[in-house]
Amino acid sequence: MSYKGDYVNLKWVSFKDLACHIAESVGAQAILAFTQTGSTAALVSKYRPRLPIFAVTPSQTVRRHMALYSGVHSIRVEIQGTTEAQIRSVEAAVLESGHLKSGDIVVITKEVPSPTRARPIFSRCTA
Repeated sequence: MSYKGDYVNLKWVSFKDLACHIAESVGAQAILAFTQTGSTAALVSKYRPRLPIFAVTPSQTVRRHMALYSGVHSIRVEIQGTTEAQIRSVEAAVLESGHLKSGDIVVITKEVPSPTRARPIFSRCTA
């Protein structure tokens, strides 16, 4: 679906697709998908980005399901507290796992509790 006006030509895309495009355009090393059910990581995987997707979930069951999706690696992290606290705990887990290093650029997407779709949140991993 497109809208063509005098000054714009917009193509409607999902935030998951947008997260993939942004990650590739800024030279990110990975996409981190915060997910309780696996749907966020599965939707990002659908767009087959050239970089790895890390499904961040507290559920061992979801981790097993994520093994079925292309390019998705799962990391078990308790997702609690504010968004900032969640990002800090995920940052520590990803750095500890050795998948990413301090200074790597990542794009983070997570479902937010609202009737709208997920919004991508951007961050840089630092030590």
